[in-house]
Parts: sequence; C-alpha cells; structure tokens
Amino acid sequence: MDETMSAKRNENTRLLCPRCGQHDIWKNGTSRAGKQQYRCRNCNRIFVKEPYISKSIQEIADRLLTHDIEVPVAARILKGYVSRRWLYSRKEKFNVGS
Repeated sequence: MDETMSAKRNENTRLLCPRCGQHDIWKNGTSRAGKQQYRCRNCNRIFVKEPYISKSIQEIADRLLTHDIEVPVAARILKGYVSRRWLYSRKEKFNVGS
C-alpha cells in the first residue's frame, strides 16, 4: 500500500500549479469532458494536466461567435468541451480587429 501511495504522490509532485508554480497538487475528480482534474493546495487553483481543445471544436466555436451567437448560448451548445471563460477570450480576439 505504501508503494502505491508514494507512486501517486510522485505522479502529482511532477505537476506544477499554472498559477503559483507550487508542487503541492492533489487529484480533484474529473472534468465534464472526463479529464483528471487537479487542485493546488497552496492557491486552490483547479486545472487539468493537458488542456486540449480540438481544431474541430475551435472551428465550431469560431463559427458560433462570428455569427453573433451570445457566449452563454454557445457555452450551452459546446457544454463539456469549452468553458465560458475560454469563449469570452476567444470572442475578444475576434473583436480586437473590428
């Protein structure tokens, strides 16, 4: 039992918190997309190890945002694939050139 606990601890200590850079990371369930989530015990940031949004999801989001679909509506359509925060930041990129 101690070997498995230390193996899990070693796996988590290799991770760094994207906000504060600390190694004190714990597993924190799974995201809606089924990815393992982690929580920093220092700053309480919750994150996934490798965030990935496929090109096809990005293209769908871009089409929704360029056709004046509101972000909350687009978030419901893409539920589990992207967050509202990601959609708002993506929308800002389109509005900067306007």
